[in-house]
Amino acid sequence: MALYLTCGICGRKQADGLLSRGLWGQLEAAEHGTLRVCPGCKERHADWQSVVIEAAGTVPAGTGSLG
Repeated sequence: MALYLTCGICGRKQADGLLSRGLWGQLEAAEHGTLRVCPGCKERHADWQSVVIEAAGTVPAGTGSLG
């Protein structure tokens, strides 16, 4: 387990813990493992899954492509 959660959109870091992890968005990506998004970016970006995938330059696990 990582010591810090890191937002894949803005780069914000926060200490990992049960309470903080529950507020963060999480997406499994085929090439990069788990991508996380902070609560602020989740709120600002209704399509945060697409935004974090684009930021990481990867595809979601099990999809094979973005389109």
